[in-house]
Amino acid sequence: MSCVWSKATHVHQLVQGLARKQGLALYDPQREEVIYPDGSKGAKANTSGTSLWILGVFAVLFAAMFIYSGQISTSREPEVFYVFAALCVLMAVVCFRRAWR
Repeated sequence: MSCVWSKATHVHQLVQGLARKQGLALYDPQREEVIYPDGSKGAKANTSGTSLWILGVFAVLFAAMFIYSGQISTSREPEVFYVFAALCVLMAVVCFRRAWR
């Protein structure tokens, strides 16, 4: 669910109240925690190192495909491919750094 920044606290409290009222667990992605209807909190979510390695490898493969596409492209602006390749490399670096922790 998205909202403007000035209403974030209000929306968070509203959603948490609705989840509690309906007996649903609520996942907070910023805090990486689950809040249960009784108000207790679950353990912090932990992304496995293996899944981060796999995601990183795929990001590197996508970067390579974008670079290759930019080299063989007949387009006058292959820089777009290189920008996407750079974003994939950044994503791979983040994945690998988190996996090494």
